[in-house]
Amino acid sequence: MRWKCMCKCGNTTVVSEHGLVSGHRKSCGKCVPDKFDLTGQRFGKLIVVREDGRIRASRAWLCACDCGETTRVPQGSLTRKVSPTHSCGCLLSPEEVSKRNTKHGMSRHPLYRTWSGIITRCYNKNDPSYVDYGGRGVEVCDRWLESFENFYRDMGEKPSAEYQIDRMDNDGPYSPENCHWVEPRVNQQNKRNSLVVTLKGETFGSVLHAAEVCSMSASRVMREAVVEKRYL
Repeated sequence: MRWKCMCKCGNTTVVSEHGLVSGHRKSCGKCVPDKFDLTGQRFGKLIVVREDGRIRASRAWLCACDCGETTRVPQGSLTRKVSPTHSCGCLLSPEEVSKRNTKHGMSRHPLYRTWSGIITRCYNKNDPSYVDYGGRGVEVCDRWLESFENFYRDMGEKPSAEYQIDRMDNDGPYSPENCHWVEPRVNQQNKRNSLVVTLKGETFGSVLHAAEVCSMSASRVMREAVVEKRYL
């Protein structure tokens, strides 16, 4: 069996089922990925956010450090094998580590993972979610790119652990004005490829929501409802 697939570069190609399942085919074969695109890669405590001009003759990369700071680093300093740059400088002394961790004390907090996750899916072309975020032009505002601390100040703590970050305008950026915390069910309804469930003359954003409102099991909803995928 052969499948028609769309590559991240925008080209379409036909691929055998074996090639997909085995992982041998990962692109259309026509595009050549930039092996020097470091976006989304981790070097020690640094996560590369985006390319940011040049430092002397070298390409420069804006990096987010686990301590919450950002720094510009020459490409060679990140990738060299001898004495590479793997932090914003906070690794230089215990005193500096203590000082910077006191700022927000959450480099291991789940919110830090949320912040680094939105940067990765918006700027790392190798991330599986990039096609639905950065590939569509979704960006992260400069204030949040600048530091995790700014993100935390603007969003605050989640109401509870299961809440997720959601963009009110699905085509808009990750920014204080466009983001809020929502329950997973609401976030799922806002996705571009979310389900539209029509049952008893009413429309719902998910099978579970329909089951809850109509007091039915999810399996019964799937049997009796018209379920379609929505693409915005």
